[in-house]
Amino acid sequence: LPHPDAWIDQLTWHPQQNLLAYGVGSQVQIWDVEHNRLVANLEFASSSVLHLAWHPDGHLLAVSGHGGVKVWDTADWSAEPRLIAVPGASLYAGWSSHGRYLASGNLDRTLTVVEWDSPPPWLMQGFPGKVRQVAWADGTASKTPLLAAACVEGITLWRLSDPDKGWKSQVLQHHQDRVNAIAFQPDHCLLASAGADGKLCLWHQGRPRQTLQAKSGLSTLAWHPSGFYLATGSISGEVSVWKPQAAGGRGFGS
Repeated sequence: LPHPDAWIDQLTWHPQQNLLAYGVGSQVQIWDVEHNRLVANLEFASSSVLHLAWHPDGHLLAVSGHGGVKVWDTADWSAEPRLIAVPGASLYAGWSSHGRYLASGNLDRTLTVVEWDSPPPWLMQGFPGKVRQVAWADGTASKTPLLAAACVEGITLWRLSDPDKGWKSQVLQHHQDRVNAIAFQPDHCLLASAGADGKLCLWHQGRPRQTLQAKSGLSTLAWHPSGFYLATGSISGEVSVWKPQAAGGRGFGS
C-alpha cells in the first residue's frame, strides 16, 4: 500500500474482520487485506487524521481531528458521518469496552464524553493542558463506567456512579514529567501509566500500587491480551517486558 508522499502514523485493525483503517493526510482509507482491495476512502476534510478507534463490535469507526470526532457507519461508508463537535481538535478518541460511551481528549484542555444515541455529550473542563490520551476500564465490580485521561504529568479518573449527578473525578499524581501513555489491564481495573520521567506506575482504585523505574523516559505501553505481561517503549529505543513477580504475584518486575 504505497503512499510515498504521506506520513502514516495512525492505523488500526478492525476487531473482527481483516480490515485495516489508516490515515493518509486528511483521509482515512479502509483496506480489505484478505481480498487486497480498497473498501472506502473517507475524507475528514478539516485537518489531518489525529486518531482512529473502531467500535468494539466493529460497526462504527471514530476519527479524531480538527473540530471534533467524526463517526462513520460501516453499513454505508458513503453516508455523512456523525460529528461530535469540540471547539478545537480531538487528539484521541476511545470507546468503552461495550461501546456505550465514546470519549475524546481535546487540544483545548477539555474532555468530551458522549453516551451513544443519547445526546448531548458531557464536557469536562479545568485540565491544565491538552488531554493527550484516554483509556476505559473493561469492567468494574459495580459496572460503573471508569475512564482515565492523561494530561501533562497527571491522570484524572472519572466515574459515573449516578447518571443524574454526572461524572465524579479523582486526580492521580505521582509522575514528575509528562504522562505519555495510559492503559487498563484487560478485564481488570489496574491502570498502568508511562511517563517521560521513566516511571511506570500501576494504580488500583485510585491509589498507587507499584512504581517501576526504567532507565530512560517512557513513551508508550501495551498490555498483553491476557493481562499477564506489560510492555513499555522508551525514548532511548529500549523495549521492556514486565511480568508479575513470583512471590505473591501482586507486583510486577522486569
